Amino acid sequence: MPRFDLKGMNKRSTEQIEVPPHFSYTVPSSSDRRVKDETAKKNLIRQLVDTGEKDRIKQKLRSRLADCGWRDEMKELAKDAIRSRGLEKVTVDELVSELLPRGRATVPEKVKTDLLTDMRDFVRRHDPPAK
Repeated sequence: MPRFDLKGMNKRSTEQIEVPPHFSYTVPSSSDRRVKDETAKKNLIRQLVDTGEKDRIKQKLRSRLADCGWRDEMKELAKDAIRSRGLEKVTVDELVSELLPRGRATVPEKVKTDLLTDMRDFVRRHDPPAK
């Protein structure tokens, strides 16, 4: 039976593991993981749209961002950017590229946590059990 030396994995340990001859494991490549992740993402989005959950979550997110003042803060930042450059000299793409990083960084943690909880609950309710 093949043996694997774990010396490199834990400096304190010199133990070895016996691996059954029928055991086979290949580590998926990063491109395999990316493809799997993209497929899972597409399936999740399709389920969210099909069930109407995407619209419900978006509405809840908009409401939470407005309630905490985030939306008003972003609106003021956009107005300031337009004033500083001039209405005729600024494009929507420029505004988005300037405001997007700040907007993402300033979403309150509680809003992010609630959104993640909603998504996890949805997956639990609609994902078939693993075999």
